[in-house]
Amino acid sequence: MGGIKNCSHMHEQHVCDSPVRPHTFPDELVEEILICAWVYSTWSSPKSRWLLYQKTLRICRQWNAIIRSVVDKYRFLESLADFQLYSHLDYLRSKHCDTLSLPFKYLRIPYNDMAISYSDGFQLGSYLNRCSELEISPMYDGKLWALCRLLSFAAKPHLRSLSVAFENWAAYPFSDKTAWEETVSRAVVTLPSVTSLSITCTNTKNTQWIYRNILDFKSALIPFPNLTHLRTNVPVTIGLVTEYLQKLVILTLDIPPLYFKNLRGTSLLNWGLVTALRNRAFQPKKVVIESGPLKPSGWDRLAETCQVMNVELVHEVKYAETYQQPSRIDGVTESARYLEAASLRFKELPVGDSAAVTECVDRYISRYHTEACTTDTHSSEAPLIFVMVRC
Repeated sequence: MGGIKNCSHMHEQHVCDSPVRPHTFPDELVEEILICAWVYSTWSSPKSRWLLYQKTLRICRQWNAIIRSVVDKYRFLESLADFQLYSHLDYLRSKHCDTLSLPFKYLRIPYNDMAISYSDGFQLGSYLNRCSELEISPMYDGKLWALCRLLSFAAKPHLRSLSVAFENWAAYPFSDKTAWEETVSRAVVTLPSVTSLSITCTNTKNTQWIYRNILDFKSALIPFPNLTHLRTNVPVTIGLVTEYLQKLVILTLDIPPLYFKNLRGTSLLNWGLVTALRNRAFQPKKVVIESGPLKPSGWDRLAETCQVMNVELVHEVKYAETYQQPSRIDGVTESARYLEAASLRFKELPVGDSAAVTECVDRYISRYHTEACTTDTHSSEAPLIFVMVRC
């Protein structure tokens, strides 16, 4: 909370002219409420998050200051409106300090043609240089190594945590071990500053939780030699990748409830975790299982093994008992959603004068539409994200 008071003079005042109201809640509680609202809400429109920001500014001075800090520390660039508003806020701050040198906590951005098109106009490189936690979602299949090459020079030294979500494969659809060894030997860079990695596959329903390509999962771990925390929903045999987990302290497995008609099929067996621990293939201090209210099959055996190996085992209820895996979004719906995110903008910003940052917006909208019509976004040859960034 220390940065709130220091930067409060940088912005226009949006607080009502009524007398200052007393603080009805502790700052820490208000901050937690606003972080949850800002970060975890599901929005019906790309503009909705910013309308929340606008209304919160006007509640009272306490909430005004805290929402400014939250919005600055947790940044989302998922739509044109996001690019537009953050450019405006950074412009206001730049009148009082060098905003390009101020680090922030979290950045989420998609890996699609929208981000590619707008990266140059909105100087995305400066965002990558300053965030400590980066989430890329959704991400083109097979582009993890390309992302790592970018981050190896654009995200030093602040980046500590990286989360990626892909549909089918992270780095390469390896057909055999020989192809994997040849590709790895010439293609991988490392990110030693990253200690926390989250790997999510969004297509688990179609693959029925059978992850066939262990080589691709290995390739996703190679760029991160100093991992202390790995979180994944990919049911890969842990014993086959432990050579990349020797520094691991915490392993988190995301296991949603799985049902076959009336039979419950949620299981830990796919990961082979008990065998890996008993063989001392790796020695984490803590294993976290994120699932539904009922513990997955294999829990008792894992608990016994963890007790013997002096490993803390935690069950976290992440999903409701009635949870159903989401269906895959069809291509037409997905394209419409991306088009809305890439085109919807504020004609009048909800936080003040927009003239300084919107004069080039129409030009970048036109470029986005031109490139979207000529680029196959699902191709393995899709352009690299941020290739036009000026770092």
